[in-house]
Amino acid sequence: MPDVMRILLGLKILSRQFFPLAVIWHILFLIGIIALVAGWRPTRRQAGVVLTLPILSVSVLALITANIFNGLLFAALFLVLVTLSARMPEEKVTTGWNIFALSGAIMIALGWFYPHFLPVESLVPYLYGAPTGIVPCPTLAIVIGFTLLFNALKSKAWSLVLGFFGLFYGLFGAIRLGVSLDYGLVAGSLILILVKIIRKVERE
Repeated sequence: MPDVMRILLGLKILSRQFFPLAVIWHILFLIGIIALVAGWRPTRRQAGVVLTLPILSVSVLALITANIFNGLLFAALFLVLVTLSARMPEEKVTTGWNIFALSGAIMIALGWFYPHFLPVESLVPYLYGAPTGIVPCPTLAIVIGFTLLFNALKSKAWSLVLGFFGLFYGLFGAIRLGVSLDYGLVAGSLILILVKIIRKVERE
């Protein structure tokens, strides 16, 4: 595995090189949020498939920039989650304002803004171009956020796979890379895992 400085430099280069793609991801997320506020609800299967797309984006970008470790891990995560999504019923997602939904909103905000890796002096570009859908941690944060908002998609397998994956990357980013923001990902991942203990969520 590359050393810390090499990893951080690679993430910074990736964030700068694919900044336009990050803007597109922000626009797509914004459209989704507006639709949810307006009352639209996807099915569990639709939501699951859509939430795997930023993960696929991270995998593809990692592979084409020779980051085989992240590329293969995120490819594996994508395949597992899209397979789980395909097994979900055509039932509308449920939402509601409780501690888990609030945690989800905070995680979405973290993934949306994530003020790290861009070589800018102002925080404004992070409002529309934070490296979500580009690098691992903000991407996992926003996917976990929507999962919490959607009542964990009523899927134990989805929640545990995504939760432990996020926990690994959050701890790696916070402890190994020294990115303190990733403690937020750690917290969100633990909440997603604990949903299975604190609340009874239906199996697929």
